[in-house]
Amino acid sequence: MRSLRVIKLVKIFKFYDKVMYFFKNLNIQTSILRTILILLGSFFLVHIFACFFYLSAKMNDLSMSTWVGQKDMVNSSKTVKYSYSIYWAFQTLTTVGYGDFGAYNSFEILTTCVWMFIGVLFYTFVVGSMTSIITLQEDNEQMLAARIMALEELAKESGMDPDFKRQIKLFLKINYVNMF
Repeated sequence: MRSLRVIKLVKIFKFYDKVMYFFKNLNIQTSILRTILILLGSFFLVHIFACFFYLSAKMNDLSMSTWVGQKDMVNSSKTVKYSYSIYWAFQTLTTVGYGDFGAYNSFEILTTCVWMFIGVLFYTFVVGSMTSIITLQEDNEQMLAARIMALEELAKESGMDPDFKRQIKLFLKINYVNMF
């Protein structure tokens, strides 16, 4: 039984490799790619912790001492339970915490504490990554402007053909995405 879970985990890593290969072949800006990967990673983490939160109730046989029992959802479909788990995971990750949904036993409380800690790390990572992306984008735009200015000076000093200068400038702008 456990070997099947290991096989599923290996499949997840292979899927990750395929996704990375797909995005690399899209030929999009690195900053956009990093933003997309952060979002995909976020949704994956939310899914994992939603499953853990449901597992915490399932380990207690969905009794009244669990969030499933307290929400009177014992006979609800798995889709409804999953939706509530996702809701819990998002409100905990985003630190909204409406107060309408909580942990009712020690395992649920432990899961919530771990998820809140990961949420703090997540925000630290996201803020740092987004700051890095924005800073890198600004630096790249300044570098492109400097190269275009150097091209202008070179063209002026060497008497470069205006059509050739225009082609180089167009090349720099079009390939700006791939250069940085």
